[in-house]
Amino acid sequence: MIRFARHSRRTRWLAFVAGLAISVCMATGSRAPADEPVVAPIDEAAVDSVRDALQSEANFPWYDAETDGLARVEVRTPATPKEAKAWQEKVKATRQRQGTNWNWSMGDVFARMLQYAAWAALALLFIVGIYFGIQSLMDTEIQLAASAEEEDEQRTDAERMENLPIDVARADGDFLEVARQYYQAGDFAAAIVYLFSYKLMQLDRQQWIRLTKGKTNRQYLKEIRKRRDRSSWKDLQSLTRETMVTFEDSFFGHHAIDRARFETCWDRLDEFHERLADGGAA
Repeated sequence: MIRFARHSRRTRWLAFVAGLAISVCMATGSRAPADEPVVAPIDEAAVDSVRDALQSEANFPWYDAETDGLARVEVRTPATPKEAKAWQEKVKATRQRQGTNWNWSMGDVFARMLQYAAWAALALLFIVGIYFGIQSLMDTEIQLAASAEEEDEQRTDAERMENLPIDVARADGDFLEVARQYYQAGDFAAAIVYLFSYKLMQLDRQQWIRLTKGKTNRQYLKEIRKRRDRSSWKDLQSLTRETMVTFEDSFFGHHAIDRARFETCWDRLDEFHERLADGGAA
């Protein structure tokens, strides 16, 4: 309060001195001739008084006491409270992020390694499980295929004869020997029946066809064709067709066949056996 009162008195004093100086100048100017320039005398006391007032504790920012002139005043636009708050939040977030990175790199690295190791172990277990599952399925398929093959092998000649398209005497399943006996006796009609039956049974044993009651001879030829994964299917089909046509002409058509026609089928038995056993890929 005292300082404010002192400043007020100084201000009134400066106003009084300035007013007095103006009055003196006006009075002096009124007496000067009109054709001479009027130069007001400088009141040194007033100037000193003003200088002392400017250099007082009031500390005017626009006044430079060293040069007794105007000082450059830096004007800065204050940030709004919203901008200041946003800046503070940005600085705070940066410091927190830096602190988090530092803590992760120093404190949590072991925990992260354990986490990655656990994920890797789970992935490995998953892959191993898939591998063993596939392996189990493959083993199952192999076992089923082996069982089917074993079942086919266990299928007796008696069962095969049951499914032949014609009724023949059993002859203990040795149809080839019976055909040979009829051939040597000159009964080519009976010989071709046992020769054709023998070939059908051999085709079933080697899984070229599946003897089933009710199937026709043409269906058996188509089954051989379906085994095109074997390189000899064409030759085997041709050899079977040749014997089949001779059999049908004799058995169903009641046509007499001579020795030459029968021997055409008989003499190619070795070739039939070679193509029969050929299981290679085409």
